Amino acid sequence: STLHAAETSPESHPKGATKKQTSTERLQRSRERNRMHARKTRQRKKEHMQALQNRADELKSEQLRLKQAINEKATASILLGMFSREGAPAALNADGRSAPSDSRVE
Repeated sequence: STLHAAETSPESHPKGATKKQTSTERLQRSRERNRMHARKTRQRKKEHMQALQNRADELKSEQLRLKQAINEKATASILLGMFSREGAPAALNADGRSAPSDSRVE
């Protein structure tokens, strides 16, 4: 292992080679940090997109529920309108007696 020690000792490298190795190591560390940052960024984006998709699904469900409620109310309104025109009981006066109906035939 003396050979290994000689390879890594500063005396075995010219001055520029030591700086270059340090520069290379810095570049490798920088690239690794960049990879980690990119990985975290992609993960955050994936989570954000999933949250948006969940929210969109919730809103679609709510929209469907509201449309059904509107249709039910519209149907009820139509039925009430039909009931009041066709088979509604006679209108009552303030004293509770039946109001005279307009019996004129035209």
